[in-house]
Amino acid sequence: MNTETFQSINESISVHCYITALSWQPLLGNSYYHEESTLATGYSDGSLILFKPTNLRSGYSIQGTKKFRAHQGAVTSVHWSRDGSSILSSGEDGEVKVWSKTGHLRSTLGCFGVSVNCTSWHVDNYTVVVAYGSFLSVHHIQTIEETIEWKVTGDKETQTIVLSVDWSHQSNLIVCGGEDGNCRMFDSRGVAQGVYSLSSFPITKVVWIPNGDIFVIGSFDSISLCNKHGDIVNQINLGIKSSVMDITCKDDSSQLYASCSSGVILVGHIAGKVIEYNGIVAEQIDSNQIRLDFTKNASSEIVQLQK
Repeated sequence: MNTETFQSINESISVHCYITALSWQPLLGNSYYHEESTLATGYSDGSLILFKPTNLRSGYSIQGTKKFRAHQGAVTSVHWSRDGSSILSSGEDGEVKVWSKTGHLRSTLGCFGVSVNCTSWHVDNYTVVVAYGSFLSVHHIQTIEETIEWKVTGDKETQTIVLSVDWSHQSNLIVCGGEDGNCRMFDSRGVAQGVYSLSSFPITKVVWIPNGDIFVIGSFDSISLCNKHGDIVNQINLGIKSSVMDITCKDDSSQLYASCSSGVILVGHIAGKVIEYNGIVAEQIDSNQIRLDFTKNASSEIVQLQK
């Protein structure tokens, strides 16, 4: 696809700015097919463009279906709700908006006066957490429940800017990362669960692994995996001299993908997961090897998986 000009359903649309955010509409069982899923993209000029893939049997092709102005200044985040019915966007103008899946404005959650760097949906699909400056706030879209707002730093802590936030749909815990290199965890009411000093560099990305047991932290030249108590499970020095800008995980928590400011794409596989059943202990050693320990006869076997 030509990144400057693409063919929309109705007319040609020219794009002369940078993509700053994108999000695929979730696939939920058989409710959506790849041909029906929509890619929402945000741009440095404040616009959103919705794309549809076509001709999947002969290879991917993509068409723009709608372009509209969403924010004044760059779009900072775009997220589909977990049920694929709504799009959440935030911008440098300090506004957070909710759109229908066809691009019609449903509501403006507020204007926060400073750039909103990141947002995240709750599993209920009508509650979101918003990060702006040193604050987090929880907003309810379809109910009249009161908005909850809190400052992430305590009275004796140096003020920090929140750069990334994620809300676990399993544990219901909110984790955020800041410019000061600390991760902070809160419950859905804003009650602090812990502060973890994990990097001497800004935390550029935090994301929960879907099973809710571990969250992943991206910083300069490193990726760390931590459990719900803030203990580091694994820390990887990347050796690429660039910052991790985005992280996403497969729905089954088996793999994670990270993009870096140098243009490097990283792929990580789960290792060390242990399952016990009927006298057999299975441990995944790496991406394509499983060790089986048979407790009855104290024997072991390495199973090679197909790549």
